[in-house]
Amino acid sequence: VTIPHKESVLPMMDELTEAAKHIGAVNTVIRREDGTLLGDNTDWIGIRNLLQSAIPKSEVKKLKALVVGAGGTAFAACYCIKFLGMELSIYNRTFAKAENVANRFQGSIVKDLTSLEHIDVVVGTVPATAGFQLPDDLVARCKPIVLDAAYRPRNTKLILQADAAGCKTFVGVQMLIEQGLAQFERWTGQTAPRDVIERNVYEYYDRSDPGKK
Repeated sequence: VTIPHKESVLPMMDELTEAAKHIGAVNTVIRREDGTLLGDNTDWIGIRNLLQSAIPKSEVKKLKALVVGAGGTAFAACYCIKFLGMELSIYNRTFAKAENVANRFQGSIVKDLTSLEHIDVVVGTVPATAGFQLPDDLVARCKPIVLDAAYRPRNTKLILQADAAGCKTFVGVQMLIEQGLAQFERWTGQTAPRDVIERNVYEYYDRSDPGKK
């Protein structure tokens, strides 16, 4: 299930996983043996897997994370950040929307990005067309891990900025693959063939993405 149906499909589910309940969106529908439908959300797992690959387990709960945006993907990102035990801050151009997300996930609101003293992790969830970037001095000083959920083009302005500063970055197609692997395992009960799936996704993506270079 993808945008714009992740929320509208909720009433059609017989049951929701804890993640789907907290996030308030479903991207994975599992038909069980008795015919009932279980709604799940694997977006947060895609984010979690990537962040965990870059952060030592012993360090996770010491980190400060910033989620940019206030839509459904931001909800998944916030759920992930809280699940991992990081300190959560939210930034969105519309203050009321940021306030809603902060209240929902017990995070703090950042009104002005230039006021941030330190940040360890940034998850961008706004469209690439927004052209979002962080203050240059913040990126240079903190060198945060940056994940941008937008996957077309591959190198968003945020990713280009972070790469130029020497930050560890994850692009949207990596998150797309990770959440897809989790979907495969939920649907089949089997371990997903990562190499095969990654190869085919990247082959298609590279042929069809005008921003791959």
